[in-house]
Amino acid sequence: MMRRTRIVLLAAASSLLPASAFAQEGPPPALVVSARVSLEALTESVEIVGTVWPRLDSLVASETDGRVAARLVESGDRVTKGQELLRIDPLRLQRELEVALASKAETEARLQLAIRQERRAHELHDKEVLSPGLLDEAISERQAQEGRLDQISARVASIQEEIQRTEIRAPFEGIVTEIRTEVGEWLGRGDPVLRLADLETLEIRLDVPERYFPLLRKGAQAPATLDSLPGLKLEGSIFALVPQADPDAHTFPVRVRAANPRSQVGAGMLARVRLTLGRSTEALMVPKDAIVRQAQQVLVYVIDGDAVRAVPVRTGRANGTQIEVTGDVKVNDRVVVRGNERLAPGQKVREEIVPASKD
Repeated sequence: MMRRTRIVLLAAASSLLPASAFAQEGPPPALVVSARVSLEALTESVEIVGTVWPRLDSLVASETDGRVAARLVESGDRVTKGQELLRIDPLRLQRELEVALASKAETEARLQLAIRQERRAHELHDKEVLSPGLLDEAISERQAQEGRLDQISARVASIQEEIQRTEIRAPFEGIVTEIRTEVGEWLGRGDPVLRLADLETLEIRLDVPERYFPLLRKGAQAPATLDSLPGLKLEGSIFALVPQADPDAHTFPVRVRAANPRSQVGAGMLARVRLTLGRSTEALMVPKDAIVRQAQQVLVYVIDGDAVRAVPVRTGRANGTQIEVTGDVKVNDRVVVRGNERLAPGQKVREEIVPASKD
């Protein structure tokens, strides 16, 4: 009986307490990471896809006639400037040189004889023993032999140069990209031997729409990336702006040069080149992680006091990990960059602020 009375009294006492004493507390503030909205100067740029070419691409040709005696390189070989690439059989020229040298020696002997005879003629003429006519003949003979010697000497030098040309050498340092002849083939003067390309420095050829062409400047930085080589960035620059448009496409040729680190990039690859257009404007920037997409809306969560409000924005140009926004935001507003996936407007938050980064 006493126990039942105690329970009834406790129940009666509890009915006299306010309902708020038993109400549950609201959810704790959400932990978020925030960053501040910044005002930055952005330079407009555009990405154009171009094709990689060697800086130098030469079709090496024979400078003399003859049969190929030896080929000293293969496709893909790297060669230095002046390295011998191919040798033409010099036997025919060597025989011609022997004949020319023999003729030169004979002419030199005839010239020495003519010189002695002229000297003797002068002596006899001075003694009035030899007529002026015979003296003139001696002088003419010496001059004729000198002329013949000059001609033969020029012929000897020409044959020697021709023999040197039988050794075809690299005009610059590069890589053999194509072989155009084989041992035993007969080459004429000017016939192609092989193709040599300098891939230490690359040339990226672009066709730029006419609306961008007037905004480009020679020497401006033009970094490039390649889909086939992820992670590689080429530090290029504009070295040629060709003011002659394609009449059909209305594009202008632009040439970008860049070093080829470790010779990774090959001719013919596609490169994405970012061209600076020269116009600089200020923009409000937030980290890309601050952008939340809900249904058809793009928004950021701005922290006001200890709660957040959802602000619709429009995104614009990107700069590294930052992106341009326009909307009801201002410089130094704090926007949520981590923990914003489950937020609701008006929700209380506990924040940790981190500096914005472009890297």
